[in-house]
Amino acid sequence: MELLLENALVLLDTWPYRFERRNILIDGQFISKVSKNKLKAQEKLDCTNKVILPAFINSHTHSPMSILRGCGEDSSLNTWLKLHIWPLEKKLTDEDIYWGTLLSIIQMFENGIATFNEHYFNINSIVKAIKKANIRSVIGYSMIDLGDFDSKGAKELEIASKIAYELKQDKSFLLAPSINPHAPNTCSKELLRQSAILAKKLNCVLHTHLAETAAEFKFTKEKYGLSPTELLFKTGCLSEKSVLAHSIYVTKKDIKLIKKSKSSIAHCPIANLKLASGSIAPIKEFFENNINLCLGTDGPASNNSLNLLESAKIAILLQKNLYKDASILSADHALYMLTEGGAKALGINSGSIKEGKLADLVFFDLNSPELVPFSNSAAWIIYSASSASITDLLINGKFVLKDKKLLTINKQEVIKKLSLLREKLLLKN
Repeated sequence: MELLLENALVLLDTWPYRFERRNILIDGQFISKVSKNKLKAQEKLDCTNKVILPAFINSHTHSPMSILRGCGEDSSLNTWLKLHIWPLEKKLTDEDIYWGTLLSIIQMFENGIATFNEHYFNINSIVKAIKKANIRSVIGYSMIDLGDFDSKGAKELEIASKIAYELKQDKSFLLAPSINPHAPNTCSKELLRQSAILAKKLNCVLHTHLAETAAEFKFTKEKYGLSPTELLFKTGCLSEKSVLAHSIYVTKKDIKLIKKSKSSIAHCPIANLKLASGSIAPIKEFFENNINLCLGTDGPASNNSLNLLESAKIAILLQKNLYKDASILSADHALYMLTEGGAKALGINSGSIKEGKLADLVFFDLNSPELVPFSNSAAWIIYSASSASITDLLINGKFVLKDKKLLTINKQEVIKKLSLLREKLLLKN
């Protein structure tokens, strides 16, 4: 069935970004026409008071972790993980994972996110929530062997491979597999090497954490004589289908290797700031080297929100402060990371509003006080807008959020269920 979005203020595919009035015709899951001229359709929606952008892409997260939000607050990354998060994660049930994921999806919908790049375990429960909600995801099993491939890594790889092949057969158009070795300091060299081989065989994304902390950098230097980036390069984990979360502790040589491999970097500024896990990622240098950049919230227990607009704003403000130059990067760079950068990193046919692209769109209220007066630039959205102005979200040509109401998830049911499960989880600890 065709849907016509009439007279919307639309983000154009230009640089710098600009907005103009357009009519958008959607046929099934795709955008079939974008025009200044009047169009005909079976169903019409007056969008005179709407601003429409490509829906946002959360390029690195751990969605079930909403059930762990608030645990171990104001701790260092190492303390947070070892004393608070990992002990609780061992006690998580399939039910915990399912409802935790649904709670995160609610937040992603309300923040204009149509796609998320998932890195976790209990994948079947996450997939169940994804299909319930009608959200798009690149998803893979998080592999850790702590340097022991023979007794741990081989089993982890077997689990990841089975899940990836099953996802490859999915016909929902919402799911794509990824191969996810956890990080250079939590995976053996052989697990990294075999992960790269498997990702290449499946022609899918390889999603990993990289150079998140000084401790990680020190670990690989002492064990292998290589930086974390050099280790990933040597094991074949860097390629144009690789998504590298964080990438804070990188040398000039590392940047050259990432550029050479055409890997993408998922920048997660808020989680890095909150956990004080690293300095500020050198995204100015990444852009200067034509490295593709996208944005991630990281998990809802380490951010603690799933507000990607907030991450975009903070990312750019940090660079301005770091270099003491307000012009060092623009709001256009932030909007690119939110949309086109994420689509390129994950190999998804979205990220811009053009004919043939997936109909993944986010709608803002043009009359929202924070968007008045209108300013025809990316800065208007990046510096002024918030989730309070988001009214609708379209994924795969279907509304999941309409007039601020969720259409695929019962919000109150999820909140009630998750709250009860959280109480039970803490009693186990």
